[in-house]
Amino acid sequence: MILEDVVKQDPKDAHAWYNLGLFYKNSSDTDKAIAAFKHVTEIDPSDADTWYFLATVYAQGKQYPAAVEVFQHALQLNPLHASAEFGCLAPTSSRAMWITRASV
Repeated sequence: MILEDVVKQDPKDAHAWYNLGLFYKNSSDTDKAIAAFKHVTEIDPSDADTWYFLATVYAQGKQYPAAVEVFQHALQLNPLHASAEFGCLAPTSSRAMWITRASV
């Protein structure tokens, strides 16, 4: 895959890692998506969107406490990140369980 080749050639290319994370997320490869998004957070720890997508992948993998923690981190970086706020506070039963499980 082209993106994998790009990150091998330039491991500090945050955009390539981010897009690779999105590809893995959309392919339901949560382990690779988590690794890719974590790599972006090491390159640019201030990117709230990366933290948001990392949280969505944790949620996709049913790692709810980690998802809530990372959604909250995204909100600390950007308090107006509506998607991250929704990820933490949505009143649906499954998302409410994330908050309950994370606070236990």
